[in-house]
Amino acid sequence: DVTMELTDDGKKIFGPLDEPFRIRYANGTMLHPFPKLNAGDYKVFGHFSTGLSENGAPDIMPGREAIISGTFGNGKILLFIPHPEYTPGREYFILNAVDYLMKK
Repeated sequence: DVTMELTDDGKKIFGPLDEPFRIRYANGTMLHPFPKLNAGDYKVFGHFSTGLSENGAPDIMPGREAIISGTFGNGKILLFIPHPEYTPGREYFILNAVDYLMKK
């Protein structure tokens, strides 16, 4: 597990979690804005506060995007790098994300 923090936009969707909180991470990818994809309104909803590294590798996770949203075509997208669905007490993030995506 790692810790992460929500941005002000993220707190509007997932609640006012002011301190870094623990969340499940399973060695997934890292995100970075890629202008050529034209992802529209790219928003960061959360950043990693801590990360994982082994065998002397640098820890590149702190400060990197953990939850992002944007538009694509006529719809909205929301991507999680960590796994709130496997984190006790954070499962509701999935429901809140669906609510966010359903609103116009």
